[in-house]
Amino acid sequence: MRKQKENRDFTIYAKNSRIQDSSFEKFKSSLLDPTSVLFNLYGEINEATNQRKDNVGAEEVKLLMFANLSNDPTSFNEAMNTRDKLDWQNAIAEELNSMKENEVWVLVDRPNKNQVKVIDSKWVFKRKLDEDGKTTFKARLVIRGFKDSNEYELREIYAPVSRLAIVRTALAIINKENLEACQMDVKTAFLNGTLEETIYMELPEGVEVDSETRKKKVCKLQKSLYGLKVSPKRWNVRFTEEVAKLGFQNNTNEPCLFTWREKGKSALIVLYVDDMLIASNNKDKLEEIKSRLSRIFKMKDLGEPRVFLGMKITRDRKNRKLTITQEDYIEKILHRFNLENCNPVRTPMVTKQVRKQAESKEKEGPENELKVPYREAIGSLLYLANVSRPDILYPVNFLARKQLIATNEDWADVVRVFQYIRGTSNLGLTYKAKGNSLEALTDSSFCDNANSISTCGYY
Repeated sequence: MRKQKENRDFTIYAKNSRIQDSSFEKFKSSLLDPTSVLFNLYGEINEATNQRKDNVGAEEVKLLMFANLSNDPTSFNEAMNTRDKLDWQNAIAEELNSMKENEVWVLVDRPNKNQVKVIDSKWVFKRKLDEDGKTTFKARLVIRGFKDSNEYELREIYAPVSRLAIVRTALAIINKENLEACQMDVKTAFLNGTLEETIYMELPEGVEVDSETRKKKVCKLQKSLYGLKVSPKRWNVRFTEEVAKLGFQNNTNEPCLFTWREKGKSALIVLYVDDMLIASNNKDKLEEIKSRLSRIFKMKDLGEPRVFLGMKITRDRKNRKLTITQEDYIEKILHRFNLENCNPVRTPMVTKQVRKQAESKEKEGPENELKVPYREAIGSLLYLANVSRPDILYPVNFLARKQLIATNEDWADVVRVFQYIRGTSNLGLTYKAKGNSLEALTDSSFCDNANSISTCGYY
């Protein structure tokens, strides 16, 4: 019975994606191709919601817009030829204004091309959907840093980033100690790093100058820019220096975790590239930190943490509970792999002992290789498992071992995980401020591998 159900879901997926007898490239081009019908439908639903003439709410609007999120313009010309041209122009103008405020470059005469290489750039466009279902348009100027001929040591380009485990731990401490917390976003973070190397860049598209100026002038960079190899490191160094002036110390093992303690007061900062969580047991201290950082960097105060790195954070301070879920992310990946209408199941994986070799081993070879996005699906599920869904961590890790040559049965198991999260999208991690003891559970799979090796796990 299970086998028939899996095959049915696999057939539905393949039919919807048109990949039964086609290449993976055709599959990618068929994913979520938005049409004007979608935009018109969104407009009608939005109008109906605003006028309260229909029962369609923000959640339905969000689900419709998810199909459009991964189809952003890939070039400046493409953005200027879409129906959202004005929105993209405003986003570009905002980005260029940030460049001007931060004095990112100065115009100089074009150097001799035989002595210095001038690097070009491109625009990266992205639509973002906030928790209220509102779409914002972002434009980022990115230099083609791979063309930079300067040589760097690893210590010059490596930039640390907070592990997701540290982010969750910080949230657990905020809930446990009932701390005041806020979320801050640094606008154009990389532009705050000082550049030491000499790098020239062509005038970007969107900068209004005459053709003669474009031929004779180039941009000499003074600040780090998105796309350069050294930009992440320079931003991290600059931020670390500034918070050190505020009395914060960064942890040796976690360079993006900063703590401060003085006379019974304490505070912490968790930095994830340009997003940060700030918390303190003193409200005045929290406001002081926000104020001083905002004077140094151009920042946006997002208030109490609600959505951070794709995590939806629900906090009940009265009952001291904090829950992390990823419903929006789940909807997004279900749409991405055309499985939003799959049938939910109650478990992410079927319990099985060691299979007989004759039953489990299929012929291996290029002629039997599946034309499905197996690795992409595993990557999407791994992020979900590592952030808020430890209940799917074992099956996803188990299936990740099959990435080299996946079989139909392996793909059916991947589809089953998607079926499971389809029916449990509201599940997540809940932290409760009860007790000070740390508990851990461990188990073994008792030789689930063909080579008689057990898989151990703990949480």
